[in-house]
Amino acid sequence: MLGVQDLKQALTPDLRKSGANISIEDVKSLTAPGENYGSLLLSLTILIEDAASGKTESLQAVAKAVPKNDFIQNFFMSSLTFKKELHFYKTVVPRMRRFQLDQGMEDVVDFTANFYGGRLALEGYSGKADKNAVIIMENLKTRGYVIAERSVGFDFDTACLIIKNIALLHVLPIAIKMKNRELFDVMVEPYIQYTDVFTQSMSKDMQNESIEDILNLASDNPKCINHLRNLESKLEQCYRASHDRIPGNRPFLTITHNDIWVNNLMVKFDENGKPLENKIVDYQFLNLGSPGKDLIFFIFDSVQNDVIRSRYQDLIRTYHNTLISVLKELKVDTTVFTLEKLEEELEFAAKETFAIGQCFAMLRPIFAVKESVTDVENLSNDNIFQYKNTTKAHRDKLCLLIEEFAKRKWI
Repeated sequence: MLGVQDLKQALTPDLRKSGANISIEDVKSLTAPGENYGSLLLSLTILIEDAASGKTESLQAVAKAVPKNDFIQNFFMSSLTFKKELHFYKTVVPRMRRFQLDQGMEDVVDFTANFYGGRLALEGYSGKADKNAVIIMENLKTRGYVIAERSVGFDFDTACLIIKNIALLHVLPIAIKMKNRELFDVMVEPYIQYTDVFTQSMSKDMQNESIEDILNLASDNPKCINHLRNLESKLEQCYRASHDRIPGNRPFLTITHNDIWVNNLMVKFDENGKPLENKIVDYQFLNLGSPGKDLIFFIFDSVQNDVIRSRYQDLIRTYHNTLISVLKELKVDTTVFTLEKLEEELEFAAKETFAIGQCFAMLRPIFAVKESVTDVENLSNDNIFQYKNTTKAHRDKLCLLIEEFAKRKWI
């Protein structure tokens, strides 16, 4: 089913202990259509028998592989984006943790799944992922983490939990940049090459269809009529300019996720529904850029509408408080990281990156009726963005985006 040879060879040296007998069992499909578009995900069990003691350790894991579908491989730039994600698990996360420990921090980053191994190719090294590329990590579902209903989004408490981890993802590379530029350059090297499916993979016809679809839905709502011209102009700008360039030497320049939405956020709740822990997954579209792009996309597409309307500023303060707290603990000068400067960074992201375009373009996948979603291996140029029906939740979110972005003069 997986189509990847010799998974055991991809495991980390720590797991492939000398003399250990390793077997991989119970391989099965992990995701349903609409849950993951750019990769093939399967669950599996890794059994590691210690030769000396005879004891067997069982690890519940997930294997992420390049899709067999050639169209999806090209559309999601799999040979490059897979390399980005593997570099994050193998290099970035360990070095962020080492940096924290070296600076005297006791609590190191814990917003990722445990990494069990990975490779770009079974043999040789071309710098690009081939059909045997794989990333193996812990199965978070078996530890009680769940993915929320994508059409509902997160309440305030859960959004705050997540936004603290988003701040950690951003602030640690910022701190490393300011204290050890050489280490920072090694960490971010693969992310200098910008990748984005909306501005790079979508044809002009697909982009035009997306814009037309958004405008048609907006024109059906009287509340949105007066904003249509500005909305069209903004969407045209987003798609045509493709200006997610590296923002110079801006203080907030960091590693950005670029795909932080409900399906890439797993949360563990207690028996009363209180959010306890969060893990961020799916790091294939990491870039070097503005953290404002991640913040805007997460808040406006994955947080419940009433929370956005009433507590947007509280979410921004939560992010900023986390950022400042970590910088101080790492003994980094916080002078240029005021709340006002963060607001300016959000303005920059809204006006000079694809953040606003992404918020609108992702509404179709987020609110797609599950029965209408095509399996990833059957996707093609003709059906990748063909979703049937439009739900009330979709229309309500579209209206909210238009009103909130217009209020901030982002459209």
